[in-house]
Amino acid sequence: MKKNLALVTNLYYPAKGREYYREDILLSNLLRDHFRLILVHLEDLDAIASSVDVIFIRNTGPMAEHEPLLRGLQIEKDRSIFNDLS
Repeated sequence: MKKNLALVTNLYYPAKGREYYREDILLSNLLRDHFRLILVHLEDLDAIASSVDVIFIRNTGPMAEHEPLLRGLQIEKDRSIFNDLS
């Protein structure tokens, strides 16, 4: 049975010299082979967090203001969160 994975991204994240949205679309296509994938913006994560097993954070901009929310979600269900929150 596939686990539910939230790929937290912002497809409109401005980056100089890189097209993060293309990377995240490619990554999401690869992850679909192994997980039931939910593509979500960080601002909407709390609304779907109870239905996911793994949270994978990409290209969302500064994390400092969201760290308390993410730490709480990590502890709540002992779920894995990737990228490093530091």
